[in-house]
Amino acid sequence: MEKYDTTDMKLFLIKLGEISLKGLNRGFFEKKLKNNIKLKLHPCRSLLTREKGRFYLYVDNSVSDEKIEFILRTTFGVVGFSKALVVEKDWKQMVSAAAELIERSPLQMEKAVSASSPEDLTRALT
Repeated sequence: MEKYDTTDMKLFLIKLGEISLKGLNRGFFEKKLKNNIKLKLHPCRSLLTREKGRFYLYVDNSVSDEKIEFILRTTFGVVGFSKALVVEKDWKQMVSAAAELIERSPLQMEKAVSASSPEDLTRALT
């Protein structure tokens, strides 16, 4: 596998569908899905890893979010995906990263706020 420095790459968390329920042949289906995603992303620089029933997709920053989202939305076997960040396992760094995301894209945050109470969010960010 080609090794990349992922610090200059976007990260997406991909949720798998029924593939995660497969038995002894689950690995076959996960490899097939991984190859399908990589094929759609070609020739873009990307790294796709698998961990605990999820895929983590690192894609070069030069690729638009819209293109990545279209590819993932139209790939059979992908039931959901989210843009993600890599941060240290430190509460203050996680809160700081969340606050930065909120400042950058307030419209997307409205969806997240409706899923949890605004009071909890305020407490977490202060």
